[in-house]
Amino acid sequence: MVKKSKPFPWEGDSELRDRLSDVGFRYAALIGIVDADAASGSEVLAADRTEFASFIRTENGTPVYHTQEAVGFVQAVTDLPLEVCDQWMMHD
Repeated sequence: MVKKSKPFPWEGDSELRDRLSDVGFRYAALIGIVDADAASGSEVLAADRTEFASFIRTENGTPVYHTQEAVGFVQAVTDLPLEVCDQWMMHD
């Protein structure tokens, strides 16, 4: 018999799920793999690029998605436990 795994913290909490989703898209916009409008808009992106520049990674001028940087960004923005942020970025 297979044990049911513990549910993710955002299951049944649409506010938390929406918050995590928004911040995930903000990371994608921060590193340039989605347009600012797909995230929270150009004003938020400009502020994120100033405040969170250390999370931006490129290789030969091309944006690079880095899982640990994404997790760190989500944690820095949301102030949620690192485990929750890691689970969010890895759950897909």
